[in-house]
Amino acid sequence: EISDQFDCDKFLIYTPELWKRVLPVQAGPAAHISDFRLAFQEKLADNAVVYTALNKQKACCGYAFAVMLPSGFPVLDFIVHPSYLGDSAKLIRTTAEAFRERFRTMSFYYGLAADSEKLAAAQNAGMERIAGIPNGLFRQDQSMDITVLVPKQKDLS
Repeated sequence: EISDQFDCDKFLIYTPELWKRVLPVQAGPAAHISDFRLAFQEKLADNAVVYTALNKQKACCGYAFAVMLPSGFPVLDFIVHPSYLGDSAKLIRTTAEAFRERFRTMSFYYGLAADSEKLAAAQNAGMERIAGIPNGLFRQDQSMDITVLVPKQKDLS
């Protein structure tokens, strides 16, 4: 429902464990989709798939999106509360599978090489490293090493 987008954004804005992180939440091309509202708008425009995760209290504890950017580049990213990272594999895998089914191509996850939490979550979801980009651009004119992951073929067949 449309109201869900605001619930998810509240989850991000008022969760100190997320906004006080040293590392940015998103890197590479996915940084163009900076919040849930933008991901949801891309879904409404039929350019993306978006899934949310709820905890036992039915509050949003994370979301994942895969979007076909206007350039035709397919990217995937996710934001999950640190307490739920261990349970994020299904969310990430479901998003990657839905994107592949909808767009008939794989999505790429670009993560900061130093962000071991998110890289581990993506790998636990069945993604594998295909490249590293030294000094890859992640926001505006800032650069850091980026790791590129894609869903393993066997996980998406």
